[in-house]
Amino acid sequence: MLPQGTRRIHPLHGATQSLLFSRSRHTPLLHLKFASSTTNSSPMKRSSSKLTLPATHPLFMSSLQRHCSALLKDPTAGRALVLKPLVLYVDGSRRQVGAGAAMYTEFADGSVITAKMHLGPPLNYTSTTAEYWGALIALESIAQLLHHGYRGRSFVIATDNLCVFACLTSTVPGHRPNPVAVAVQKRKERIRKQYLLFQLQALYTPGHSDIVGNQRADRAAKAAAGGETSVGMVI
Repeated sequence: MLPQGTRRIHPLHGATQSLLFSRSRHTPLLHLKFASSTTNSSPMKRSSSKLTLPATHPLFMSSLQRHCSALLKDPTAGRALVLKPLVLYVDGSRRQVGAGAAMYTEFADGSVITAKMHLGPPLNYTSTTAEYWGALIALESIAQLLHHGYRGRSFVIATDNLCVFACLTSTVPGHRPNPVAVAVQKRKERIRKQYLLFQLQALYTPGHSDIVGNQRADRAAKAAAGGETSVGMVI
């Protein structure tokens, strides 16, 4: 019980890094067929087990691979002080001009990666689907970091969406799952099997809580919804 007049403060209030929380052993139950697409002419159906990749996906992935490789070629950037979990903030946005998803993370040495992916027309995506894409971007970023030599094995995905949080912490995809949510669970399991000691945790970060990483991910997601697809790095 808090003393009267005392306000609860979120563990990441005013910060971009933290030690954290729940568990993440996941066994996806559905097999996904991935279909590459150069257009988003029809809305995504929630009940479908097929995931349609946005037209910007190949450009985004090549940029993400290039930046993760460049970051980890510098022995002083992002590779030291990996005792704390790396926190990756994710967000999605659906606006009149389009939908987008983004991820923001800051390493212990101050290096920063901001990833933005424009998904397509707003009619093709719900806000929650965009949020799921944010989580998938974070997992792809983790996979690329590990592939290029990042020595840490503990990661936290921070989200302000309860559906994404439930997806990251549950062991089953649920009834008629969103295909992107199933892709998130499948990607987690692939990373866990490939890298020993891999630990993934989830954290719910309420919006408007003065959490720096959450705010930056939110701005990046809005830029992605406006049409921007990019991976930026600050060393």
